[in-house]
Amino acid sequence: MNFSNDLTEGGHLETDSGAFSFAEWWYLNGKLELEAEDGEKRSVGWFSTMGHQESPSITDGNIQLSHLFKFSALYNEDGTNHIVYNDTYIPRSAVSNFIGIHKAYLLFHYPNTPSVFFGSAATSYTVNDQLEIIEFSMFFKPQVNKTLEQARTPLKFTTYEYANGKIGGSITIGGKQFFVKRGNAYFDHMIPTADIPWPMKMNGWSWAEVTTPRYQAVIYAVRSLDDGFEAYTYKHLTLLDRKTGEVVTEFHDEQVEIIEGDWKEETTYGVSRPQSVTYKAGKFEVSVFADNTATLDRNLPGLNGFVNFMAFQKKGATIKRNDRTFSGSAFYEYLVSDKARAQNSNGDPARGPSW
Repeated sequence: MNFSNDLTEGGHLETDSGAFSFAEWWYLNGKLELEAEDGEKRSVGWFSTMGHQESPSITDGNIQLSHLFKFSALYNEDGTNHIVYNDTYIPRSAVSNFIGIHKAYLLFHYPNTPSVFFGSAATSYTVNDQLEIIEFSMFFKPQVNKTLEQARTPLKFTTYEYANGKIGGSITIGGKQFFVKRGNAYFDHMIPTADIPWPMKMNGWSWAEVTTPRYQAVIYAVRSLDDGFEAYTYKHLTLLDRKTGEVVTEFHDEQVEIIEGDWKEETTYGVSRPQSVTYKAGKFEVSVFADNTATLDRNLPGLNGFVNFMAFQKKGATIKRNDRTFSGSAFYEYLVSDKARAQNSNGDPARGPSW
């Protein structure tokens, strides 16, 4: 695999594509088996995201600003989770001091903190951050080829993915350090662009990454505003061989059927969400249950934001091929835009917002 001079690793700006609204983030997750020096063991789910948003509309007076953000979550064995979100604004003229723009490597430094995300597929990625009393220092070395996700409607975005590899490092919880003994991991670099704030282009999305000993599945599905909560305009399911990392097959749009169930009313956020989802395509069936869900609510003025329900399933997620079923873990997201929440304020609670 040749990773040299790969400019998809580094940061970008809205001026690269002529977009009015631009966002970019780097994401790493892991199903981790931890052990402390005294032998105490824990099995957790974890992810970390760092990124930025750019637009000529993000200003302070006549000064254009860059919006930098980071958020991470830890999913505990007892079904609880801990999520922390931070953001800040800096002068756009200073953004290259914190993000490696147009580089063949990732470099993201959150201002005035030791929080960093850096590296490349060639050298491995490292992320250091903390969730209040939880600190982590993790590294990830891809062991598969990069895969690509591109959509033009209803939301235009590009995602560069490394579906699995070697993960290591440590997590310190309440002053006690645990080391990663085993783990599955997934990395991606996502870039949505739009002519208005990007969440306003859609009703929302469904995303899942399922890992089993035999197969790995990555699914993207995006609902347009016209779709409401009943359909998905964009659908893409990729099946990979877990051992080799090679793409086994792909399915698009009408080839993918999405069945959502066990709807839960989230009155705090004015929306309902599915706890179970099954993606059917060809001979394959991928099923997830969102049993441990961390919520990121970015309800913003002007309907510019979203609420994202981000779940981890430690075991019981399945990939079925014909009559064979492979079981493993999953990360799953169900996102609803603020515009969708407002447009459907009188909708059916079983399928849309309920106030």
